[in-house]
Amino acid sequence: MKKNNMKGCIILYSNEELAFIKAKCTLPRSESYKLFQEKFNRNDVSFNNFTGLCKRKGWLTGRDGCFKKGHDGYKGGPGGPNKTSFKKGNIPANTKPLYTERTSKDGYIEIKVPEINPYTGAKTRYRFKHQVVWEQHNGPVPKGHILHFIDGDRTNCNIDNLEVISRGVGAIMNKMQHSSMPDEIKPVVKTLAKLKHKQHKLNRENG
Repeated sequence: MKKNNMKGCIILYSNEELAFIKAKCTLPRSESYKLFQEKFNRNDVSFNNFTGLCKRKGWLTGRDGCFKKGHDGYKGGPGGPNKTSFKKGNIPANTKPLYTERTSKDGYIEIKVPEINPYTGAKTRYRFKHQVVWEQHNGPVPKGHILHFIDGDRTNCNIDNLEVISRGVGAIMNKMQHSSMPDEIKPVVKTLAKLKHKQHKLNRENG
């Protein structure tokens, strides 16, 4: 059995479990986690525990972060090029080429884009990939709102996995540990968070 230290708790994995996780690591993280739970029924392993193990082992999801042909962000895609499209021929400002990706300390994917850095004046900067993807399809996120990963996987930046919610609802969902809930429970948690937020607003308005 292998052990994994997460916030003071020792989580043990059998060799069979580790082999299974490694074999499924190229799937979206939420999908591989669901398959792991269906096979081994490890209620003591949260989604965050599972993701942390994969990252430490270097078991990546297999996403290269590139916009594929047919995607609106691809130059030859149905939407054609636009000011935020990934265009051929951009010259990198340093040794890291454009659209290089990295993972932030909080587990979000960051991508290097050809935009002026407002802090340094450089011609490129890193931004959260999910924000770039959303803006290419829908424009800026409305004030007072945030982007939410529907399946709870911060590495899944597919446009179909993104939605806009208010900051208040997002805070309540985080408090309710929405991202670590089973997929079938997540819609219920989101609905409860919206109701709690609405009730809180009504209480404030009514003094």
